[in-house]
Amino acid sequence: MRARASLLAAAGIILIAFGLLFLVGAGGQMRRVAVGFIGLTAGALTTGFGIRNYKRAELWSPEQLRADILDLAQRKNGEIAMSDIEAELGHRVRVVGPVLEKMALEGLSRKTHQGGSDYFVFKHLQPRLMVRFCRYCDAEFPISEERDDCPNCGGALHTQVARRSISEGEVFSMHQADDPIG
Repeated sequence: MRARASLLAAAGIILIAFGLLFLVGAGGQMRRVAVGFIGLTAGALTTGFGIRNYKRAELWSPEQLRADILDLAQRKNGEIAMSDIEAELGHRVRVVGPVLEKMALEGLSRKTHQGGSDYFVFKHLQPRLMVRFCRYCDAEFPISEERDDCPNCGGALHTQVARRSISEGEVFSMHQADDPIG
């Protein structure tokens, strides 16, 4: 499709060149001037259609689909539903399957199923948060608590930066359950 569009644009440029050649060599003859203007008009239209078709074909390319999916995933904190992809890509969603499969094979994404919908998780695009956890029992604790040992098992607490999924409830809320509000 892109090759055809490129040929169409090239043919349009050639028609424009012939139109200009006829205009320059017209020497006052109205027939040559008319043929020159027809060549310019046909060349401009053909070039315009070629460029438009090239841009349309470029939108459907796997590289552009991949870039659009990664941009969407970045805006959605590394997690996108299939419905988000459908809304973003429109008619192009028909050809997105192989692109998503290739991204999964490369390790860029992981497909999960939650609440009756398919989600794609991009670990490298998820937000990074400071977490405090026990190395022995893997319990997590808020950073605001000043503790050195785990209340569950007595092990040492370790603080580090980790990527967390916002939709899977892996982050602490601002209000703890035992705090009375209002």
